[in-house]
Amino acid sequence: MVAMVPAESFWWYDTVGAHFELTDRTTQLHTLLRSFGFGDEVMGWQISRLSTGERQRLALIRTLVTRPRVLLLDEPTSALDRAMVAVVEETVGEICIEEQCICLWVSHDMEQLVRVSNRVFRVEGNGFSEEGLS
Repeated sequence: MVAMVPAESFWWYDTVGAHFELTDRTTQLHTLLRSFGFGDEVMGWQISRLSTGERQRLALIRTLVTRPRVLLLDEPTSALDRAMVAVVEETVGEICIEEQCICLWVSHDMEQLVRVSNRVFRVEGNGFSEEGLS
């Protein structure tokens, strides 16, 4: 299964909880909510009240609980502060290792790419080149 978290996620229901299926992954959902700075009450929140960063974190959680085999992330931390960026980087890394998930992480932040990647590619013009990791 391939899952993508775009830079700006889509929300089709009025409340956060309506976007999540509470199944056998409920424990993982609650763990991720706490890790990403939310309490269980977030499930009752209106989407319209969420900040960009909250929507970004919740979209990532919504995707991670589906246990994708390939994870495509487009600027997943662009609206987050440094502390939450670190949490997201660590959590995504741990999940990818545990689930043996392949992750393609798109970012304009080269330092972040060095932290989260085994290989880094730079898109330029009509092609791309591999960057050396320091």
